[in-house]
Amino acid sequence: MNKRNKIILTVASLICIFALGAIINKGSDPKSQITTNQLQQKSTVDTAAVKKSPFGTLAGKAKTQTQKGKTLEHLAIANLHAGNTKPIVNILTACQINIHKIDSVTEKRALITSLSKSLKPFAGTKEIGELSDPIILALSPPIETKDKETNEVTESTENPFMSLVTSTDSPESKLLVSQNLVLANLHAGDNEHSKKFMDSCLEALSAMTEPKEKEKLIKALSLSLNEFAEVKEVNNFIVQLDSVKDLLKPKQDPALALIEKIQDPLGQVKVLCDFSVTLMKAGDKEQSDATIAKAQKIIAEMKDEGAQAASLTHLSVAQFNCGLKDESKSTLSAAIKSIEEIEPIKEKAATLNKIISAIEESGNESDKKLILTQSLGIAKEIQKRSNVMMQQTLVLASQFEEGKERALAIQQIAEAIESSGAELELANLKYKLGTLYHNGIGFEKNAAKATIWYEKAALLGHSNAQVNLALLLLNADESNPDTQVAIGWLVKAANQGSPEGQASLGMLYALGQGVSTDLVRAQKWMTLAAEQGNSEALVAVKRLETKLSEEQKVLATELVKKWKGKSEAEVKKSASKDPQKPSDAKA
Repeated sequence: MNKRNKIILTVASLICIFALGAIINKGSDPKSQITTNQLQQKSTVDTAAVKKSPFGTLAGKAKTQTQKGKTLEHLAIANLHAGNTKPIVNILTACQINIHKIDSVTEKRALITSLSKSLKPFAGTKEIGELSDPIILALSPPIETKDKETNEVTESTENPFMSLVTSTDSPESKLLVSQNLVLANLHAGDNEHSKKFMDSCLEALSAMTEPKEKEKLIKALSLSLNEFAEVKEVNNFIVQLDSVKDLLKPKQDPALALIEKIQDPLGQVKVLCDFSVTLMKAGDKEQSDATIAKAQKIIAEMKDEGAQAASLTHLSVAQFNCGLKDESKSTLSAAIKSIEEIEPIKEKAATLNKIISAIEESGNESDKKLILTQSLGIAKEIQKRSNVMMQQTLVLASQFEEGKERALAIQQIAEAIESSGAELELANLKYKLGTLYHNGIGFEKNAAKATIWYEKAALLGHSNAQVNLALLLLNADESNPDTQVAIGWLVKAANQGSPEGQASLGMLYALGQGVSTDLVRAQKWMTLAAEQGNSEALVAVKRLETKLSEEQKVLATELVKKWKGKSEAEVKKSASKDPQKPSDAKA
């Protein structure tokens, strides 16, 4: 477009705008009273017909000309959305006449702008033509119609406009018709009838299947009702719309909610596996299978071979207990294969220990035998390597001529063996014997013998043995002087990172059993245990949060951070073999 044409177009637009202002102002200009009267006289027949119609009756309830104009506007749009075009011309004629009767230029302009905008989607149709253009709408005189049969809705019905709602062919159309009828009744001050169309809005929304489209329409509907927010019926309706919108939000997967605060992948897998079995027992096979699939996904992403092997064992147990016996067998084979690939021997033994703990929950005896065979193989490998190395080092040490140097060398060999994986396996074996006596597996239950074997393993630094030993001591007579010793063992286990030890110690602080009640320290230990997937700690953390002040919560968080920041030397020192004295049993 050249510069000359742009100027012409700009001038023409300005002329139209001035013309619109002039037409709008005519309603308040005494000189234009004749024109207004002529418009009114010309449309007398049409206006009378509209007044007798349900549309005219409803518009007549409006208290002001502006409210009447808005009522007629929404009635016109409701009919257009319903495909009922017969009364459209008469309703629009009434709209135009009503606009000319308004004295306020601002109100006139607002009604013209609103009506033209509402007519936009129907521009070009036979009934609307170019009336969606605000300038044409303002300049056009009311249409003189030949059709006097404007009452297209049966007046005998309780609500004459309900037939518009029922005539729609889709939930979307039903909603748009109902929305405009709600607004028409509200502008007319008929709040009681507006409630019925609010109900039809909810019916239309319930029939929609596309969440995004539904959410979009709910938002538009809520915005259109803003000016009536103080009306009781509207306020209740908006609450209902919010409820419908909330239902559209994706629900959090219960399985993911369980592991939300667990940072350790192995802990996440264990919780998911336990949950899958619970779901299967409750008869929810579909959700159980989905939970197992989530556990498999976490396992597939693991980099630590030891954690992966232990996780596979938990998964195998869960699959067996869910009736997936073939899958369970295959998963356990994968776990054993993972163990065989782990080096050095110390890590292999540690992983096997985790697998043994997991397989104890299985009801599959063949799986237990398989793991037992694997365990014995690794034990023999450890013993063989240790014996060979010890013999080699002793031969080397014996070559020292000076007795003092030879003795020092042998002492160093003993200390090396003491800190090797062989000692760990010995601790595991003693712990296992303790559990057999404790639970009466293969032996009669014997708490005294269980205590002896737990203590032997605890002295070698076995955290689970330390926890079980402490609990046996605490469950003895309350006047037993070993209470503080028991707490000392729990402190050691907790400081080694044992979730059971941390949860038990946290419970003692929460209850004030053997120690002074300290909810902050209780929260510290429960949080550390919960992060590793301890189910009791997960529940306890939430309960403690309701009892702690904001200051106490901050302090507990700082204690957790401080514990996590300990150096390896500090952790090893806190897990030393000798039990703490009563005065040392602090956390």
